[in-house]
Amino acid sequence: MIPSPQLPIINFSFFPSFFPSSTIQLMTKTLNKVSFYLTALLLAGLPFHAILTTIFKYGLNLQNIPKLGFFITTWKEILIIIIAILFSINFLKNRIIRLRFTTDKQTKQITNIIIIYIIFGLSSYFWASPPSGFPQWLFGFRYDFFFLITFLIFTFNNFNKQNIQILFNIAIYSATASIIFGLIIFLINPENLTFFGFRNDWSTWYANQALAFCQKIENSDFCRLSGTFAGPNQYGAYLIIILPLLFYKFFQEKSKIWIFIIISALLSLFLTFSRSAWIGFIIEILLLSIIFLKQKYSNFNLKKSAIFSLLSAILIAIIFIGILKTNSELFQRITKPESTSEHFSALFLGLETIKNHPFGLGLGTAGPASYRFENDNSPAIITENWYLQISVEMGIMAMILFIVVLVTIIYSNLKTTLSKFILRSLNVVELSKLYLTIALCGLSISALFLHSFEDSSTVLTLFTLLSLTNKLY
Repeated sequence: MIPSPQLPIINFSFFPSFFPSSTIQLMTKTLNKVSFYLTALLLAGLPFHAILTTIFKYGLNLQNIPKLGFFITTWKEILIIIIAILFSINFLKNRIIRLRFTTDKQTKQITNIIIIYIIFGLSSYFWASPPSGFPQWLFGFRYDFFFLITFLIFTFNNFNKQNIQILFNIAIYSATASIIFGLIIFLINPENLTFFGFRNDWSTWYANQALAFCQKIENSDFCRLSGTFAGPNQYGAYLIIILPLLFYKFFQEKSKIWIFIIISALLSLFLTFSRSAWIGFIIEILLLSIIFLKQKYSNFNLKKSAIFSLLSAILIAIIFIGILKTNSELFQRITKPESTSEHFSALFLGLETIKNHPFGLGLGTAGPASYRFENDNSPAIITENWYLQISVEMGIMAMILFIVVLVTIIYSNLKTTLSKFILRSLNVVELSKLYLTIALCGLSISALFLHSFEDSSTVLTLFTLLSLTNKLY
């Protein structure tokens, strides 16, 4: 019989051998507790980042204090770096450590492909250096890669299932508070935000300036709902990752309060008038419907039902547009012809740029980061498509790698959860993973029509929660 391979032992001489086991246990417990509380603070604060940053920096004029203004803007990144350090210390806490990496192939595949993509992104500076140099590259790297680095960091968490469930609840409760507060602001009057530091303007965004108090629908005075986020599209992207988790809470607890919260979230999603978010949510509903039908009927054909659902969605969309045309004002508000035309123009510009520069122009040259460095010689490039943005910045190969990252996460997580879900044998953490994967599907589809991965509050929430369910050890 071939003996099973031994797990590797690593010696770290910088930890003194005279540390008693009780001290190491206390150290472990303390590090876990601090890491847990900091993660809870991160998840609780993320949906309020945009509104609180605007209030603190511009309402209270704290931007005049450079170091404090920097901390207010980057608090979440600073917090994640501190958590990473704590995880590292916890991982290396013993003089002799027996590596306990999971044997789960799916988790290893996810981390490996993310690392390859990040290395590719770091290397891209050598063949696609942006016009404004390293600062522009750094801004682009923050938008394109920090949420994936966060995913890798949190795979090293040492939280138990109970702690992970508490963190999920904190994220959901914080999202609920954000949804309710956003609706209250909308109903009272968004213009009142100008008293708290928001710019007395609409439908505009300028680097290093306060947010406009609202974004209006074209040729209308109707303010789209932005909630506690930087704009309605960012808020729409956040809602499509939160709604599956709200459904999850309702199915778990069967409480009427969750029906009220889901209705509030759906109303908020509609009032954002973010068509990309609507499309992403429709995909989530189709996926949930197919999964539940498969659970109820064992002979249910997943592939045929997926094709049928897609055709049904197209038919419903055609009927919906036909109905809208009977109400010209509502049709104009929803279809937004001028905006649609601009979207297509941006899309074709992105494709033309990729054709002329297949290896990319450099990180920060496209998408939201490019606004901060635009000038007469280097205009901002907005592709209205996250995947094209990646290609414009780092080349076609980078876009392919990013798609592989998303497909690997989605496929691996569905592979490990779907069969158990159908057999009703999922534990709480695995069930959370399933709903988060559906949320990632919705966001990935939405990214075909907008820069849906741009908002750090949205992607950090999603990828932090995803990584908590994909532990490395």
